[in-house]
Amino acid sequence: QQWQAQKQADGSFELIPLNAPATRLDINASGTADGSQAILWTDGNANNQHWRVVKQDDGHVELAPLHALGSRLEVNASGTANGTKIQLSADTNASNQRWKLIGGPADQIPVGPAALPATTYAYDGPTPFDGVATQVSAGTAPGSAAALTVAFIMTPSKVAHMIPVDKEPMSGTAGWTVKLRNNGDLWFRVGGNTTYTDARVTGVYTTGLPVHVACTFAAGTAKVYINGILRATTTSITHTVNDTVTTLRLGIPSASATFEKYAGTLSDVKIFPAALTDAQVDLLANP
Repeated sequence: QQWQAQKQADGSFELIPLNAPATRLDINASGTADGSQAILWTDGNANNQHWRVVKQDDGHVELAPLHALGSRLEVNASGTANGTKIQLSADTNASNQRWKLIGGPADQIPVGPAALPATTYAYDGPTPFDGVATQVSAGTAPGSAAALTVAFIMTPSKVAHMIPVDKEPMSGTAGWTVKLRNNGDLWFRVGGNTTYTDARVTGVYTTGLPVHVACTFAAGTAKVYINGILRATTTSITHTVNDTVTTLRLGIPSASATFEKYAGTLSDVKIFPAALTDAQVDLLANP
């Protein structure tokens, strides 16, 4: 009945029973359906053994496995008898999905926003961009580190060649931009306007529907997440993002104000000087 919570690099925890320290609390066969059983299994360093600890206002916590973050560990049918099954189920905010940590206060566990690094830029919005003149300029410092996460919610008012967030110079190999294409695709470009590498996702947006976008870069790898789900990875990139001269702009491209201006709304724009993990991106998209 005693457990050790061992923090992982992605901010989640493995839960280790003291009577069997080589095993972990595990969701059987990585099941995602309601009723999937919680079991002990040899440490496999897998997402079905990694748990996000979600603090609640009443001081209790909920336990969400990384392979099914919309689900929670629960006591089946709110049972109270010895031997009652412990299982996975959709988040219902019910008391049979809330747990009290005894001997390890919940307020000592870094979860929720505390698991995210500090931003170098944040813009709440939502601001309507008219695709003609509306823009927000944020200076040259944000988005100029060697590693990057840029995340935002966009609701485009049309499907077209547009650039909602941009820090791309006209030349050189350092910089980045997020491009929307007129077929609903999205490109995360690393480098300058003429020398670059893209991570591309097809069919991710349409007119009038909000989409959460997160793009990350570190050590030659670019990733694109849509609504918290990893959709594209490009590796072995020789270009970089750490341009310190070009101004970060929303709505109108930084290097040229004559093309691909964004029409729609932008909100919850955040820039981090690090490539967030899958779990951290999911936390942004599904707070």
